[in-house]
Amino acid sequence: MFKSFSKGIAAITVGSSLMLSAGIQANEDMEDRIVNCFQMKDEAERISCYDKMARQQIKDNPEKADVVKQRAIDDFGIKHQEQTYDELYMTVVSVTRNGTDMIMTMDNGQVWEKTSEEDYRFHEDPPKVKVFQLWLGSYAMKEEGRAKKMRVQRVK
Repeated sequence: MFKSFSKGIAAITVGSSLMLSAGIQANEDMEDRIVNCFQMKDEAERISCYDKMARQQIKDNPEKADVVKQRAIDDFGIKHQEQTYDELYMTVVSVTRNGTDMIMTMDNGQVWEKTSEEDYRFHEDPPKVKVFQLWLGSYAMKEEGRAKKMRVQRVK
């Protein structure tokens, strides 16, 4: 009995050593990637590098899927962020106008600004809108049930 117990302890010890070794290697790889990001001079590239590392870590842990989804929504429309979605549906909770300029705050906290010159008026109160990506990375917004759209950019 003692012999089989010893073999079991030896197997656990070897297995633990291999797992510890793999964990140390993964930590060293992560440290190297962090240092590589940190050395980037361009702020947008540096942030993007860190975000890619974080996304990969989260993808490797499926229990974090909600975090990935929320981050993709939060990053929608921010130029230096990798875009996961082509469009988002939101509700406008407030509109600030200054002539033809318009700033819209959404129910998820995002703030969008109209960049096109033509006047645009919402028909519903509160307006339900779709914000979607156009060619070459710009964005447009249109109210649900309408064809007319306006160009927008994410402010916050």
